[in-house]
Amino acid sequence: MRQKPTPLSPCGSPLAATSARCGSRHGHRTGRGGDHLSGLGGAVLLVAQGRLCDGVRHSASRKSTEGKNVVMAALIETSSDRWTRMIRSTGVVGLVTFVALFAAIIALSIGEPPFTASPEEALAFYLNSTAGWVQAAMVVAVLAAIGWIWFVVGLCLLLGRAEGSPPWRSVVALVCGVLLAAMLLLNTSGDAAAFGAADLDLAVARYAFAVSSLGFANVWLALGGFAAFSGWVVLSTRVVGRWLGWWGIASGLGFVLVRFFWTSWFWFLPYAAFWIWMIIMCIQLVRKPLAVLKAADGRASPGGERP
Repeated sequence: MRQKPTPLSPCGSPLAATSARCGSRHGHRTGRGGDHLSGLGGAVLLVAQGRLCDGVRHSASRKSTEGKNVVMAALIETSSDRWTRMIRSTGVVGLVTFVALFAAIIALSIGEPPFTASPEEALAFYLNSTAGWVQAAMVVAVLAAIGWIWFVVGLCLLLGRAEGSPPWRSVVALVCGVLLAAMLLLNTSGDAAAFGAADLDLAVARYAFAVSSLGFANVWLALGGFAAFSGWVVLSTRVVGRWLGWWGIASGLGFVLVRFFWTSWFWFLPYAAFWIWMIIMCIQLVRKPLAVLKAADGRASPGGERP
């Protein structure tokens, strides 16, 4: 005859074996009383085994949850490390860019006449700019423009994280900052005049000098926008200190004012204030990248305002 399958306990052990173990524990009894006690003991043992299996499952579930939490913590820490490296590298690149840019500017400005130079002064300046080291300084200025883009993008990413959503002030600062690099890369009238100075006449030399001077004056407005909007974000979020926010806004407004009097020497005041502000910002990013990142995370809110 076909045998019926043996029932299993909740943990997978045969029910008959469980009953046999229970019967051997209490002794072999005969009669209906013994059968009743044997069945009762098997039921109690089944319940105990079921609870034991549930405990094992809950323990495994807790271990799995703890493992997921550890993985998530590792991922968050890795993201923080990437931001910290980005902040520090932005500060380092900003300082290197400042040194390279001003080394090139000083080399190119030797013997440069004022903005209101006469045609003869402009031609003489371009004739003195044909030396090989002057051409090398032009290349250094172009490389500094690439470094400037790196600095502006990194700083505006940090400011955008601090500002929250939507980071419109940080984006405006980014676009204004990139315009300086565009001027260095695209405004080549002075470079072309210096390269072909031997063939220039007075009118062309004066025109090339005026184009370079006006392009330099117009980029003050871009630098002013970059400083003002960056300072606005710093002032509202305190990501690197409110005083740096006020400094950036003041230098930005100064650029706008001196543009109306661009032929005077007053332009040097906001110009110097801007570059000193940039140096201090870079030093802050290099010295305290983790503190800057924590400040950015602590001040940002989903609505873009301070909590």
